[in-house]
Amino acid sequence: MHPTKTSASPASGGSTLAPALAWLEEQGKLTPTGVPGKVKRGPFTYDRKLEQQRIARAKALVQRSDPGPFEDPVYLAMLAYQAASLELAFPKRLGDKRIDHGWSRFLLGTIHSRELNAMAQAFIAHNYTVVLLCSALVEFIYQAAKAAVAATNPTRGSDNRVYVIATKEHVTAQLAKDAGPVERLYRTLEAYFFDGYPRAFANEQVPIVQQLPLSPLVGLAERWVIGHEFGHGFAAELDWQRAPNPAMAEEYFADEQATILTALSAARIDDMAPEFALAGGAFALASLEVFQRALSVLRHGRVVQAPSDGIHPTNQARADHIVDTFERYFDADPEQGPASLRFVLRPDGWKPTDGELGRSRREMVSRWPNVLYVIWDQVHPQLLRDFENKRSLHSMWK
Repeated sequence: MHPTKTSASPASGGSTLAPALAWLEEQGKLTPTGVPGKVKRGPFTYDRKLEQQRIARAKALVQRSDPGPFEDPVYLAMLAYQAASLELAFPKRLGDKRIDHGWSRFLLGTIHSRELNAMAQAFIAHNYTVVLLCSALVEFIYQAAKAAVAATNPTRGSDNRVYVIATKEHVTAQLAKDAGPVERLYRTLEAYFFDGYPRAFANEQVPIVQQLPLSPLVGLAERWVIGHEFGHGFAAELDWQRAPNPAMAEEYFADEQATILTALSAARIDDMAPEFALAGGAFALASLEVFQRALSVLRHGRVVQAPSDGIHPTNQARADHIVDTFERYFDADPEQGPASLRFVLRPDGWKPTDGELGRSRREMVSRWPNVLYVIWDQVHPQLLRDFENKRSLHSMWK
């Protein structure tokens, strides 16, 4: 869903509902593939019925959210598409019984804010939850992902498939040949911290060979973030006071909901292996980690681990928990593909075994975060020079 991102201006003096719906309408224009039931949009293939359902649900979400004049309609529509994917993770019927999973209670919006953050506010008495994503979060994940994908220099093979090598050795060698990804990440952080606006690049055309890994990486990162906030909406109905640390327990619960929903939706709607789905969440957390490290270097001249707020676990602990959650709630046979994904409910206290499959899965999930960290290692000295030169941060960071 992210071949390119373009800046969009709010509708003049009114709602941005119409342009957001128009964007989704455009996404609903699918091209036949010649295979019954399969359609294409750009380089990606979809199940016709499921894709039509996803577009319809995204439109319904935008309509009930009733966006105002300060929304970016393109961002909102793209995020609604990912939220609709989560809604389709669970079937609406179980046999003859119709199931209401409570999706209609959620409203979605964006905030033009410097913070790499998303939030949910549940209004229990009125039975709805508002989920908001900061524009800076959406933009930074996208730019970080573009840098990471470009750093691997994807290639198209003779079989017309795109191949990605994401080892540290390969990425380091590629960056020695082309430092463009390092420059991209640095310029993005520079725009945030010195210019006061996170969008250092706009209206770019991404090469097709990079679109193929980039689009699912960004889309699944956004999907996981939205799923986390949906998790907070579901958590509002639960009693957390019996937990040893109620606030942190709720954060882990929200991460678990995001992981379950993202893995299921990616397998059932996008025919995508769970490792790709889990990598989206891990990459979102890695993006947050890099952002926090960068700000620390510019403020203190070194990476300082922020003291715990008593609510949020560390980004690495949360990334580890993503895979732990998958191992606890799912069985999957890599040789059988996404269709083999099966939801299971294991007893409390269950722990995964340290087997080859688990280690391989963790390596796959962490490959894009690790690429980003290789780039970060080369951006770090540039930010340190800015600190040593006493370059003044934009007033909003002081």
